Amino acid sequence: NNMELNKRQKGEKALIQAQVLLDEGEYDEVVRVLNRHKKNIKGKNNRARVYYLMGQIYSNQGNYPRAYEAFKKVTKINTDYELIFNAKLNIARNFIAEDGESEGTSKLVRYLKKMLRDEKNIDYQDQIYYEIAMVYYKQNNFIASIENLKSSIQNSTDNQRQKAISYYKTGQIYFYDLKDFTNAGLYFDSASTSINQDAPEYAEISAISNTLKEYLGYVKTISTNDSLLASSKLS
Repeated sequence: NNMELNKRQKGEKALIQAQVLLDEGEYDEVVRVLNRHKKNIKGKNNRARVYYLMGQIYSNQGNYPRAYEAFKKVTKINTDYELIFNAKLNIARNFIAEDGESEGTSKLVRYLKKMLRDEKNIDYQDQIYYEIAMVYYKQNNFIASIENLKSSIQNSTDNQRQKAISYYKTGQIYFYDLKDFTNAGLYFDSASTSINQDAPEYAEISAISNTLKEYLGYVKTISTNDSLLASSKLS
């Protein structure tokens, strides 16, 4: 406090202070510090990451308009494309329709499909299809959701976690929403072989996968025995 800092030093100090507050879970203070000193933070990459962090905090707090503004600023700063892409995905997740729920959903799907057509997003199509699937899922359109999850799996390149999550979500829809345990078993089994053991979903995926394997074994036994009984009644 006794030192006279120039603008760049104030910006560097704010970044360090924000990191300490972030580690302590003081999210309101993180936003306050970054908002106060964002003009002093030098470097496009640093500023983009500041806005991205603020967008995440606003989103977690349910302040979607402010989150939208922050993520939008990330896309306007010339920085690494992966950060821009993730900001665009977050814009989609935080999209708030102004003209009604159904029209807003239609706008969101068009926004995501436009991202699919962008050549720069070829390696990210699995994530985009997943977000489209989640839009349909919130509308209880389970068939459209599953179709897009399958597209997410088919278009997976190097993102093994996204592939596992897409398998997992497909299995969940079949299991919880459609009560189709045969297909649920297939997708949970694929998820269990794809997911990293350190992933938070691993325990649930492993447990349900093993249970469904046992269940499907019983189904096969019953089906076989029914066929044998039917055959035994023939002349």
